[in-house]
Amino acid sequence: MNDVYLEFENQHDGLQHIPIVKDSTRLGREPGLDVVFGATAANVSRRHAEIRRQDNVYILVDLGSFNGTFINGRRIANGEILHDGDVIQLGPGGPNLRFRAPANADSLRTAHFGSPGGRLAQPRHQTIFAGDDSAQEIDHVVDEVMDITGLSERCDVPIS
Repeated sequence: MNDVYLEFENQHDGLQHIPIVKDSTRLGREPGLDVVFGATAANVSRRHAEIRRQDNVYILVDLGSFNGTFINGRRIANGEILHDGDVIQLGPGGPNLRFRAPANADSLRTAHFGSPGGRLAQPRHQTIFAGDDSAQEIDHVVDEVMDITGLSERCDVPIS
């Protein structure tokens, strides 16, 4: 049995479990998608977002939606790995879905896209440039586990 699913609660149907069983699960208002929201969900685009499965890692991708896609209140720009308990929001004030993958709770924390064969791989070095006019360079070398570097307090290496 597949234990990866989305939790969605609405006033009419209560708590729903939406199983993620395919390698690609699309969300939006367009009929025929895997997860369809009604026309009253004005912040949701016709083809809003997609959850992609690669080697038991689930990646949320915004499909160019007008209002954006958020994970735990943070707008995503590129594909981002989902973790058990993450809250996906389709547009500000749009519907919230909780990603549930109890068996994958300790999955990869970050990944490098564009590796050969489209497979996920962890880079050994990650360089991030931050700042306005003069870029501040941070080079963080990792051996086994990739640390997440950024402005959020949730990051392993916060930038202030």
